[in-house]
Amino acid sequence: MYVPADVTTKRIQRGDFYEDCHYHPMLCLSADGDKLVGVSLITGGVGVCSEHDCAAVPMTSEEAADRREHWDEYAEDLVDRPEAIHWESIDD
Repeated sequence: MYVPADVTTKRIQRGDFYEDCHYHPMLCLSADGDKLVGVSLITGGVGVCSEHDCAAVPMTSEEAADRREHWDEYAEDLVDRPEAIHWESIDD
């Protein structure tokens, strides 16, 4: 199962992969201060996140590919662990 990389000092930049607040692996299209614009490797949709407020987590390309490949299993695991879901983002 996916385990995040050590990300204590790395800022997300254009071309990097990251996990957004919906747990999707994303490819960063632009990073402007705290604002991240990325494309989901799950849906293909474009999303905007805050690196700080959304707790975006940098991922390696291998982690992002693994998450995409095993998305159904990962999503099922989130359903089994509701404490891991960012409930405040569901109201949007």
